[in-house]
Amino acid sequence: MNTTLFDLAQLVFVDCGASYFPPDTWQLALSTPQSHLILVDPNGDNLSYASQIRARTSVIPRALSRRAVLETLYIANTDSGSSLLPPIGRPKALHSNPGYFLPIRAKNMVTSTLTQELDTLDIATVDCIKLDTQGTELAILQGLESSRLDDLLFIEAEVSLQNPPIHKGAASLLGFASFLEPQGFELANLRLSRPNTSIDHCLARPNECDILYVRPLQLLGDRNKSPSILAKLLILSNLYYLYDYADEIVEHLLSAQLFSPDQLQSILQSQQDIRDCQNHLLANGALSLWHRDSA
Repeated sequence: MNTTLFDLAQLVFVDCGASYFPPDTWQLALSTPQSHLILVDPNGDNLSYASQIRARTSVIPRALSRRAVLETLYIANTDSGSSLLPPIGRPKALHSNPGYFLPIRAKNMVTSTLTQELDTLDIATVDCIKLDTQGTELAILQGLESSRLDDLLFIEAEVSLQNPPIHKGAASLLGFASFLEPQGFELANLRLSRPNTSIDHCLARPNECDILYVRPLQLLGDRNKSPSILAKLLILSNLYYLYDYADEIVEHLLSAQLFSPDQLQSILQSQQDIRDCQNHLLANGALSLWHRDSA
């Protein structure tokens, strides 16, 4: 029987700020029962789509932060834009799109940490996390204890580039780099988003960006001999269209001889199947975040 990458690696995905739908990038992995998807959003009613996902799915209808304390959730008119940070950093920006933000309701709640919630679910390891929580993305990562942070392989996050940001106290790109790079991550991709401008030939200011940090092969240490971790990295690299990263892993597998020739052939075919699927999704209208034009 052929060995697929999904047979070798049972991936755990966490989506923080998961209202309404899962990321297109993960679509293939979430169609397999070997994967586990954890959906996190304080607006729990927005996570009803969980029942339509084939992968094992857990729902956390809570607001996460760096530590469990009493905080205020600022619920935007479009509730997927809600945040634990007050949207008062740039008043002009707030009123430029009033239908999205206004009116804003405030609700007091006790937050939780990602560590606490994973402990409750008895989940020891997270492989890939996506964060879009209107400024608290870095705080959520900082609420993950060191052992699980060490196991993380891919981190996708939305980061404000404005100074001051719309949400008061939102982490900067430098804040992410300062926290993640010493942990053994490198920046693999960055997508810039700019607001539209009505002035001809005017260069629009950078608004925010989406970043993708990965744990590269050369920073894995002794874990570069783990078939399971290498299979996970190979899957994630192909899901995120990082085919050059994936090719480096394949070269390592060939030289390290961690699999029999028959297993390796099955793995290479499985990788090609993932690429074919991802390319097919793009060709048929999937909205990959990383392939959208920057306006």
